Amino acid sequence: MPSNVLMPQTGADATEGKIVRWLKHEGDQVETNDIVAEIETEKVNMEVVAYSSGTLYRILVPEGQSMEIGKPIAILLKAGEQPPAEQPAAPVAKPAAAPPAPSTPTAQSAPASSPAPATPPRVAPAPAAPSPSAERTAPVTATPNGHAAYQNGDRIKASPLARRLAQEHQLDLTQIQGRGPGGRVVKDDIEAALQAGTATIEAAPAPAPAEAAPLAAAAAPAGGTERALTRIQLTAARRLTESKQNAPHFYLTVDVDMAEAMKLRATLNEQAEGSVKISVNDLVIKASAWALQRHPGLNSSYRDGKLLLRDRINISVAIATDEGLVSPVVPDVDHKSLGQIARESRALVERARAAKLRSEDYADGTFTISNLGMFDIETFIAIINPPQAAILAVGSVRQVPVVRAGELAVGEIMKITLSADHRATDGAGGARFLADLRRALEKPLLMAL
Repeated sequence: MPSNVLMPQTGADATEGKIVRWLKHEGDQVETNDIVAEIETEKVNMEVVAYSSGTLYRILVPEGQSMEIGKPIAILLKAGEQPPAEQPAAPVAKPAAAPPAPSTPTAQSAPASSPAPATPPRVAPAPAAPSPSAERTAPVTATPNGHAAYQNGDRIKASPLARRLAQEHQLDLTQIQGRGPGGRVVKDDIEAALQAGTATIEAAPAPAPAEAAPLAAAAAPAGGTERALTRIQLTAARRLTESKQNAPHFYLTVDVDMAEAMKLRATLNEQAEGSVKISVNDLVIKASAWALQRHPGLNSSYRDGKLLLRDRINISVAIATDEGLVSPVVPDVDHKSLGQIARESRALVERARAAKLRSEDYADGTFTISNLGMFDIETFIAIINPPQAAILAVGSVRQVPVVRAGELAVGEIMKITLSADHRATDGAGGARFLADLRRALEKPLLMAL
């Protein structure tokens, strides 16, 4: 039977993706693992891979349009297979995008051509000339956060992503015409409303002190230019805000003597003979996996009053791109050599900066490392990447004065800071983890045992 190419899952909270470009066209032959399209998601641009072979019979979602995760975007036919029967359901559902018919007399809105719409009987006393905005908002019931959720008693159809974007940008869903299945408001509709500058919520003025208006007026001359955030930046802002609000963070910082680790790195890179070089971050990834094996509470997720101890050590690596910060995953680090980690990390960086990350690159991270040492940052703290329980912030390796055996010497010191969820561990548990992590970096041959 015909097989579908599906919009891939790109993360636990992803809801839909947008087709940026089709690399295969209707009638083209597709082989297993061929890249058929490029999509844009909340996190990053990525490629869609075909998991079966055949002829690309039909493209269901054209370039520039979005589809929910897990839904078909194209149909493949194998040799001898018959095309699927055409389904008229989608075209029939489109008229639902038009404004719904009034369900009660008090919720009626006059036609656009009507010169004098009736004043709703529940408004008393009504002004002599009702404003257009008053007529438009009369049939709307708003949610507590100010976003209209119902019109004429019917709940507005919208995807979860569209609702979230509407909330972030203060848009009224009742003023946006949905172009998704069955008149559903989707992300593209929100973006179109933002570009057009329409559908802003016209809420009643909130009670405020009398002096609030003069203060606002005084601040106005400062001016400024608004810049729209990318999808990745919006997602990071939402997720990290939720993390900071919901996870009780605590922080621990230690100094690590990197002298032996830097010697090992230099020796390995001398022997590499043109292959991928080992970076300081590769050493930290390997050492973190070594320590996480001994402290599984840091390789966990807090969920509904329970702690889920993960059975794999998959390290998320924070990477800065032009679109924002992404955290693809190096899986099963505890079973890999430094060389394997270096090759996979380098490939992730290259794909991230070329906007070519795949859905599996984000799969199931259990612990995150954020390294700003290349920017000569000595120390910083990071926000936990939910649903993980901890993140490690890594600074630069610096030559500083140290005391060894009572003598002053030059040391190569790196500061690392652990941000941990107090629901998953405590200060003593975090300190023991950092002690083992420091031991692995100061005596790196331990990781080979």
